[in-house]
Amino acid sequence: MKKFILVILIILVSVAISRYYYKSERISENKRLIKEATQTKELRSANIEINYFPLMFKTKVLGKNQQRVSFEHSQGLNVYLGQLHAHSTFSFEGKGTPEQNYDKARKSKDLDFFALTEHEYVWLDNGKYEKLKQISAEFQSENFLPIHGFEYSNLIAGHYVVLNTNTFKSSWGDLSPDDLYSWLKKPEQKDALVIFAHPGFHFYRKPFEFSHFKFDKDIVDKIIGIETHHWDPITFLGPGYGGKLLFIDEAVQSGWWLAPISSNDSHDYRNVPGKSRIGVVAEELSQKAIFSALKKRMTFASSFPIQLFASALVGDQQYPMGSQIPTSETLKIICDFVIPEEEKVGLERIEVLINGKVKAIKKLRTISNADLTAVPQSTASGTRPESGRIVIDINKPNIPSSPGYIYLRIFGYKAGKLIPSPIYVAPFYLK
Repeated sequence: MKKFILVILIILVSVAISRYYYKSERISENKRLIKEATQTKELRSANIEINYFPLMFKTKVLGKNQQRVSFEHSQGLNVYLGQLHAHSTFSFEGKGTPEQNYDKARKSKDLDFFALTEHEYVWLDNGKYEKLKQISAEFQSENFLPIHGFEYSNLIAGHYVVLNTNTFKSSWGDLSPDDLYSWLKKPEQKDALVIFAHPGFHFYRKPFEFSHFKFDKDIVDKIIGIETHHWDPITFLGPGYGGKLLFIDEAVQSGWWLAPISSNDSHDYRNVPGKSRIGVVAEELSQKAIFSALKKRMTFASSFPIQLFASALVGDQQYPMGSQIPTSETLKIICDFVIPEEEKVGLERIEVLINGKVKAIKKLRTISNADLTAVPQSTASGTRPESGRIVIDINKPNIPSSPGYIYLRIFGYKAGKLIPSPIYVAPFYLK
């Protein structure tokens, strides 16, 4: 018993120390990157053209009196906002019961879905996982989708958020990601959805974490995302394990097909909803529809409530964000967005990244005007866009075919200041 308590204390102290150092390091890195970003001149590219067309979209009331965008070209799809990574007292170190967490999330005007993903360790034994399922079901309503899952929390191999399974896997005794991957390959886990959780967060684990995104083709359809935002306002803008590319790019170039995920990783129900959001474009607010959209990688990651839908136009065929698209002589990316008026947030610039490298930057407006209190709904030149369409024309010759992917990164501003956590739009993958 004494040995067990000692192990627990070591774990808790290690986590606390790593979080402190990582947070300090990441905030410093963010400040540097933000300074560089605000001083960066618009890149010139003969083969990439970005146009902004201000317009107002029709909106409809959908649950909790929130406005949802009705995208005419998206066949009735809606944007739902939520979180997929949080903890309660079922994770031992969490504060607030599962009931308190789900209730706080349900009452939030910004969350349509919310997942409790408890650390497995030994704390989900004794029927707690089944109990979590039951509690989750009790909070479901027409306007709110509670989700349950677990966080595979390996002390060496890293953490993974796991959803849509009837059982959980303990990480005790596991030495590498291979142990989890073998479990995911079992027929009973055919519907599992898995997310790389906060890569690089624990500095002592970085030499071993995820085996630096070691690829396994047999589970490429199950590992569907990677956290690009974590906590408030920490975001993974800095380089990954290799020191050159972002974590998401390292993982994609290893062979994974991934969507960006925002995580609050809340351990206290009083911090719900927090700032980080994942946006999912789905037909309806149901577990089936949300999980289906996640599996298609139809997501974006953001640190403020925005409704966004991006699509790629190849010839006459339109593909939603996250899609695998055919190569073509020309490619057009269309990004529609709406920002709730009460947010008083605008879009500062958009970046186009091809194979992990920034190829174009388009300034959408200056950030010198700090007076955002009386902005009209009009989208006349010089006003803050509440909604709009960004069209990006790209010529094929500038798109390498291997690994072949394009994604958008959008920066916002509030009260004249650049928002440190950009919006990541799920990549388009070239076949």
